Amino acid sequence: MPRPTTCGLTHAVLASARRFGAVTVNYARAASLLPDRGRVAGAVVEDRLTGRSVVVRARHVVNAAGVWAEEVAALDGRPAFRLRPSKGVHLVLRREVLGAEVALILPETEDGRVAFVVPWAGRALLGTTDDPYTGPLDGPVASRQEAAYLLRHARRYLRRVEPGDVVGVCAGLRPLMEGGGGRVADLSRRHAVVESPRGLVSIIGGKLTTYRQMAEETVDLLARRDGGGRPCRTATLPLVGSAGLAEAEQALASSGLAPEQQRHLLRGYGGASMEVLALAGADPTLLHPLVDGLPVVAAEVVYACEREQAVSLADVMFLRTRLSVLADDAGEAALERVSELMTAALGWSAAERRRQRERWEAAVDREREALADLA
Repeated sequence: MPRPTTCGLTHAVLASARRFGAVTVNYARAASLLPDRGRVAGAVVEDRLTGRSVVVRARHVVNAAGVWAEEVAALDGRPAFRLRPSKGVHLVLRREVLGAEVALILPETEDGRVAFVVPWAGRALLGTTDDPYTGPLDGPVASRQEAAYLLRHARRYLRRVEPGDVVGVCAGLRPLMEGGGGRVADLSRRHAVVESPRGLVSIIGGKLTTYRQMAEETVDLLARRDGGGRPCRTATLPLVGSAGLAEAEQALASSGLAPEQQRHLLRGYGGASMEVLALAGADPTLLHPLVDGLPVVAAEVVYACEREQAVSLADVMFLRTRLSVLADDAGEAALERVSELMTAALGWSAAERRRQRERWEAAVDREREALADLA
């Protein structure tokens, strides 16, 4: 059972890679590439939290950096490809706007596309925009115009949608390859594997739904370079969390958790929900919800720190539990408890705890500016 959200799927893939011996790191940047006899043979990787660097040598170097792929390829000279990022914005609505457990397609937007409203994490997700983006690649945010655009089209089909029904907003970038017509909608959503003269392999473009095919083509290219090594096995490899579903469901049923919380954990972690439950063995309060009306429990914060490389309040509030886009108050009511749990897990000082809160507040202000004065 793959974890159904983008963030959850990403962490399931990372956990699966670690099971096969991969080393994964967070907040790292490729500062430069290492040459060896005219070939790319590694990279200098910078820890963006401490500023320290480490030299990583490798037989093959793959650039799978998404919207940053062109920047990474430029470390090896002029890239043979160009990316044109596209920004996609979603609004998070109260589930009641749907009136039932249904998903809707909203046809014929004013710019000739379709939009949608789907149930998501106890809320409803309204999306999406598809606009050219030329700003900083780190931390794109929605604009008021984009939020108003989505709300305007939703009202054509959901007459009850009001600004008060919008509880959150999120934005992301698509790494589209340059080509086709002049509009973003004309750009290819396909992917390509590009090899530089010095052997840097870049996997560019594509969509989340084709990530296994992209991985297979990349790994198969490396196998051919090695003289016909074993081809990629991703097609038959289950993700972490896909096993043990029956046992997890049984354990959740006897945990005392509300049915909504049980469904949330099973959908979010699959068989790995047993590990989340185990964290509450010595402290039953870890199974308490963090926000009234939402199924996220405190144990998920500890799990994020111990198993999913969360190192900041923003990591947990935006990217792991998603409380800052799901909760009416952006998760403010849960912040003290989350901060307390992360302090215990990561050993924060009082000063670091204050700094983390300030950075979270700045992120909330930046993200929610698009929701101000919605009519």
